[in-house]
Amino acid sequence: MRILIAYRYFRPDTPPYASMLGEITSWLAEAGHDVEMLTAQPSYKPAAGIPKQPWREIEGRLNIRRLWLLPEKGMGPAKVLNSVLFILRVFFIILLGRKRDVIWTATMPPVIQAFMLSLAAKLRGADFIYHMQDIHPEISSVSDGRLRRGRVFRLMQKLDVKALSRTHTAVVIGPDMADILRERGASPQNIRVIRNFALGDEEAPKLLSARPARKSGPVRFVFAGNIGRFQNLESLVEAFSRLDPSEAILVLVGEGRAKMGLVELVKTQDITNVEFHDHMSPEGVFAFLCQQDIGVVTLAPGLYPYAFPSKIWTYMAADLPMLGLVETESDMHAFLKTHNLGVCTPWETSTEALTRLIADFSKKVRVGEYMPAAQTQLYHRNAAKPRWIKLMGEIEKARLS
Repeated sequence: MRILIAYRYFRPDTPPYASMLGEITSWLAEAGHDVEMLTAQPSYKPAAGIPKQPWREIEGRLNIRRLWLLPEKGMGPAKVLNSVLFILRVFFIILLGRKRDVIWTATMPPVIQAFMLSLAAKLRGADFIYHMQDIHPEISSVSDGRLRRGRVFRLMQKLDVKALSRTHTAVVIGPDMADILRERGASPQNIRVIRNFALGDEEAPKLLSARPARKSGPVRFVFAGNIGRFQNLESLVEAFSRLDPSEAILVLVGEGRAKMGLVELVKTQDITNVEFHDHMSPEGVFAFLCQQDIGVVTLAPGLYPYAFPSKIWTYMAADLPMLGLVETESDMHAFLKTHNLGVCTPWETSTEALTRLIADFSKKVRVGEYMPAAQTQLYHRNAAKPRWIKLMGEIEKARLS
C-alpha cells in the first residue's frame, strides 16, 4: 500500500513519538509498503542543537520529505503559526498530489490536524488512521485546567467527533481511551488498542548489570519527567519526609513549574531523602533509571480515561517496579496489578497511609517480590511490531476486496 504519515516531528528530533514513528515507518517499509513521511526540520527543542537534515531522504521503501516552515525559537507565535502552516501544506499535498491508500496522523497539534487530514483523506478516497496518544480536548481541561469547558471546548470536541466519523481506524494506547471513543459514537470495529513501547532500551542489559544489589542501601524511588503542578509531588515529598533516609529516597529528575517550590520545601524542612536532578538527554535519563529501584507514575484525578503514561514502558525496560498515584478503577491500576508490576493508590490517600505504603513497598522490592524484567514482552517493540503489520495487512486486504 501507499501510506502517507504526517507528523511535524520525526527522527532525529527529540519527542518520543518522533522516535516511535522512526521505528514504525521502518517496520511498514520492511513489510513491503511504500511509506511517505511528511515532516519538518528538527525544531522541538532548539537547545538540543540537532543539525539541519536533508529535505528529502529515501531509505528503501521509506520516503522522508521535510517541509519548509518559519524559523522559531521555542514557544511563541512562530510555533503556533508553523503548526497551522504544516497542517495546510500537508492538506494540499494530499488533496493535489498522487493518490495514497492510507493517510495517518496523531493527536498533536490537537484536534485540528486530524480534522483537516481526515477530510483530505475522505476527498481522495484514502483510509484514515488516527493514532491517539491522548484524547483532546478533555486532556487539556483535566491535566492543568488550561482549557475551560466552554464554547471552545465544545467546538473542539465536535471537530474531534467529526474526525473520528471519517476515521477508518482509531489506534489508542489503552482500554480506557477506547471506552471514551465508544462513548463518542465511534464504531468498536474501528478502534484498536496497540500499546506504545520502550525507546532507547538497547543498552538495558549492560546498564542493568551494573546496578547495585537491591538488598543494600536505601530503596531509590525515581520520578522522571515534567515536575509540574498537577502530579501530586508535594504529597510524595511530605510522605518521604516521614521516612528514615536509610530506608527510602525520592529522586526527582527533570524541570517544571513546581520544581522551585519543591526545592524550597525540601530545604526549609531539612528533608534529607529527597534529591533533584536536572533535565537529561533520553539516553542519559535511561542510564540513570537503570541505577534506581522503583519508578513513580502519577496521573491527575480524572485524567486516566484520556491518556496512558508511556513512561511505564521506559520504567519496565529499566527493570523498575512502579508506585502509581491514580484511581483504582483505571486501566493503569489494573495493568500494574495484573502483571505484578507495582502498587497504586489514589491521590486522596492520606500522608500517613502513603508513607506506610511506601515503606511496605520498599521492603517487598528489596526482597524481589516484583520483577518487571520478567514482563519484557509487554513493553518491547517486538510486541508492537506484529500488531501494526497485522493492522496494515487487514486494511490492504479490505481495499482489495
